[in-house]
Order: sequence, then C-alpha cells, then structure tokens
Amino acid sequence: MYSRKAMYKRKYSATKSRIKKIKKEKFLATVTKPVGEDNWYPACERAASQHHSRDHSDHPHRTPQSKSGFPEAAEQWLATGPLVLNRGPLQRTHQKCVIVTSVKTGISKVKIPKHHTNAYFKKKKLRKPSCQKGEIFDTEKEKYEISEQRKIDQKAVNSQILPKIKAVP
Repeated sequence: MYSRKAMYKRKYSATKSRIKKIKKEKFLATVTKPVGEDNWYPACERAASQHHSRDHSDHPHRTPQSKSGFPEAAEQWLATGPLVLNRGPLQRTHQKCVIVTSVKTGISKVKIPKHHTNAYFKKKKLRKPSCQKGEIFDTEKEKYEISEQRKIDQKAVNSQILPKIKAVP
C-alpha cells in the first residue's frame, strides 16, 4: 500500500498515561467579604473635610519657599587651612564646596574680628591698565597682592585654631 492509501484503516493511538492529572482550583479575581469581619472599620469623617470648617486665621501661615530672604553670609562658611598646615587661607567658602568629615574640633571660643564681612572677602577685580600712546605691548596686567591686614587676620585666627586642632587625637 502506498502511504496515502487506506488512511482510514490506520489507527495511530498513543499510549495513555496512567498518572491522574490534578485539577487546579481557580481563584476569582474579586473576592466578596462579608461586612463586620476582621478588616472592617466604621466610616468616619475625613480629615480633609474639616479643613473648610476652620477660619482663615486658624490656618498655619506658609512662608514663600525661596532663599532670597536669607543674608549672603548664611550660605557661606568661614574656612581656614590653617595656613601653616595645608596652605589654606582664611576665606569664605560655599557650603557645597565643603567636605564634611567625622572629626570634631571645638572652635566655639575662637574670636573672629568683626570687620570680616562680605565686603572684606569680596574678590577684587583686576583691571587691565589703559594703554597710552606707544605703550601697547609694554603694559603688564595688574597682579593680586595680599594686604597687610589679611596677613594679620590670618595669623590671629591661626594662633587660636592650631592649639584646638592639635588637641584632637
């Protein structure tokens, strides 16, 4: 017989497995719980509904969320090296530029002069000298020089901070 001939006579039957299939229980997506069980709570008024019943004067005052009201000195810290240890001068530094460590030094009794203000620490703008006739290439740029007042202030602050740093192990 050819392969297609008398196909109806052929019976291909696989052996049936003797293992019984266990039917899984189907769980419903939504479960109905009876009222009055463990997770039932009595209805109460929402806290948000009380918001409208209060007077305007009872509400807490909210200030505008901006830093424009703060003085400039609040965002900057007074930092020093000291100059003897790591060549760090006395200067104002922004909080983002400061790396905080776990070492604590008691500097509450250090006296800082009152003339240390924003104007004292403001960076000087070095100006190019106006060139006169015939001196186009001979002009030199102005260089920053440390004033005597800054040197005196640096020594005064360092003399107070160095003993406190040496006391910390």
